[in-house]
Amino acid sequence: MKKLITCILLLIIIASCKLNNSSRNKNISKQEIIPVDSVTVFITGNVMGSLKPCGCSGGQLGGLDRRPAVFDSIPADKRLLIDTGSIVKQQRLSQDQEILSLDEQDLIKFHIITQAFDYLNYDIVNFTRQDFMIARDNGLLDNHTFKIISSYGDEFDLAPGYKNQLSLDGEGINILTVCYDPQEQPLDFITRIFPEEQEPNNVNIVIVNAEANADFDKIIADISGLGVADCIICPINSDEPTLLDELNTKPLVCAIGRKGRYISSIVIEKYPDDSIKLNFNHVAVKEEIKQDQYLIDLYRTYQDMVKNANLLGTNPRYILDDGLKYEGSESCESSTCHSEPSKHSYEYAEWILSDHAKAYQTLVDVNSQYDPECIECHVIGYEWESGFKTLEKTPKLINVGCEICHGPGSEHNKDPYNNKTRPIEDIVKQCLECHKPEHSGDFAGHEEEKIKIIQHWEEPNDVNNVK
Repeated sequence: MKKLITCILLLIIIASCKLNNSSRNKNISKQEIIPVDSVTVFITGNVMGSLKPCGCSGGQLGGLDRRPAVFDSIPADKRLLIDTGSIVKQQRLSQDQEILSLDEQDLIKFHIITQAFDYLNYDIVNFTRQDFMIARDNGLLDNHTFKIISSYGDEFDLAPGYKNQLSLDGEGINILTVCYDPQEQPLDFITRIFPEEQEPNNVNIVIVNAEANADFDKIIADISGLGVADCIICPINSDEPTLLDELNTKPLVCAIGRKGRYISSIVIEKYPDDSIKLNFNHVAVKEEIKQDQYLIDLYRTYQDMVKNANLLGTNPRYILDDGLKYEGSESCESSTCHSEPSKHSYEYAEWILSDHAKAYQTLVDVNSQYDPECIECHVIGYEWESGFKTLEKTPKLINVGCEICHGPGSEHNKDPYNNKTRPIEDIVKQCLECHKPEHSGDFAGHEEEKIKIIQHWEEPNDVNNVK
């Protein structure tokens, strides 16, 4: 009996030791999953000429002048800065894709954005076909601090890829970045660029240059099948960054978003077992992020260049049907209907007190009154022949006036009873012509609340049933 008890006690002690060892092993295992070192590859692109949010309302994302604060969150020797291109919005190409129809404002933006890349110490900028053509045709391929890679610049000695080296856990890690256009380069081009033997301290990144309507599923599958890419970056049409594959798979496939509203990053982590893993992250470029003074001043330089180029009034214009013309909100105030003692005088009196009646001044306050992209939502009829041209030529057509919502007033002013103004069938839809998410981040979801602020009609109708 004593022997039996002794055996049982021994078994209990052995089991206890095993449990304790298992517990210690679990603790060790937890410690082993913590990386010993990391480097960060910040990736931007598809800014499409968006130097900063328009500033018409709060809650907007983006701005080149906020990027330094994000980049500086990582020490300079532990980060790499890459831009995937599409520097200005898409322009028209000739049938042979050799002649680019570029407006002057976008050329100014191209100058400013590449100057910002120089200041921000970007390591690599991928030039898409359009970026390359703009730079080539305007002498902008040289004198940059960043390395240009491109699928289209063989004749100018532009390499399709570049290797950067950073320190990771006391050793060098090679980050090889290659741009690939499936219409320009054969698939095996990628394997020719990347080393045949995948080195443990190499991270291979492929930037896909392709049209938005390309078959990205096939492109991704083809590149993945080569087995040499660690990361594939695709130009998917979404403003937000997107992870396009499962976490912890190879290759990591992602899209980085558009218009500079987010900054994406690939964090390359090294673990105690010498394995290397990639993690995809992104940060929203919010208003509260500190601005950089040099880039603030660079935007002011852009505004001055736009002003000096006299771009207002040079846009394509359309002729209104039936000989209609815009006449300005003052013509409504002076009419027999919207002035005292008419019963409709209330409408003009309320409108003149609203922010819409001061919309042009909001541009003057930030020196954007010469910017065609800003002016169109702050004046009357900018895209029409009889609409706003410049303050000097058409002073009566400034502000968000009556005719923006109710249509051109020339015939209505002559005979208001027989020539009714345009009915507003859907007031929210009407507002969204200007209050888009990129212009008014706080409009969506607060439509009725916002419309009540500018209400200048007396009838107690629903907001979607206004005369």
